[in-house]
Amino acid sequence: MDSRDLGLEGASDAEDVTTRSQIALAIPGAGRLGRPVSAAAGALRWIAMQVLTAPASFGHSDCERIVEAALAQPVLAVTSLTYVAAGMAVLCWAVRVRSPLAGAAGVALVAVGAGSIAYHGPQPSWAQLAHDWPIVAAGAVYAAGLARSRRRQRRSAWATAAGVFALGLAAYAAGRSGSPLCRPDSLWQYHGAWHVLSAAAAGWAARAMAPGPPVSVNQRG
Repeated sequence: MDSRDLGLEGASDAEDVTTRSQIALAIPGAGRLGRPVSAAAGALRWIAMQVLTAPASFGHSDCERIVEAALAQPVLAVTSLTYVAAGMAVLCWAVRVRSPLAGAAGVALVAVGAGSIAYHGPQPSWAQLAHDWPIVAAGAVYAAGLARSRRRQRRSAWATAAGVFALGLAAYAAGRSGSPLCRPDSLWQYHGAWHVLSAAAAGWAARAMAPGPPVSVNQRG
């Protein structure tokens, strides 16, 4: 081994000592642990960089393969439009029958559709919030509508919507990525069927939120 080898080895050792010293300053007790901590810190740094620099990507659990395109999950993005269509239909009907609660359901459905399109389509960084919060809002509106219908003895109006929604739940379960029915590259996506069925159920349930006829004196007695 000549002097140049000794010089290179010395430089490498100096860099290693410097790295460990920096880790020791950043992590209490790291200096005593040596190389394992250095390797772990490097791995954590790599993971952090991957998270920070990776593009936002959602929908991994919804079966359809994510592609590098304007619509990351084309079938699911397109079927999300059914929420918008159902919401607009409910809004028009709510204006005609003068039902503010049904109108709120229509607005919530349009928001659900917009968030679902963002989630399965271009997938911006805010898509998760846009996808989740309108669903929470819609759930609150429909819960209020169901409670109001109970007071007016109109529970039977929800029966059809409940049946369609049950079919939607079955499609949702079938459309999970771990399901044996999942076909990531197929144009038939069970999660897309969930979109269509749940939108139809929500649209039908909104009709139960219409103001009921006034109770007459004879009915009271």
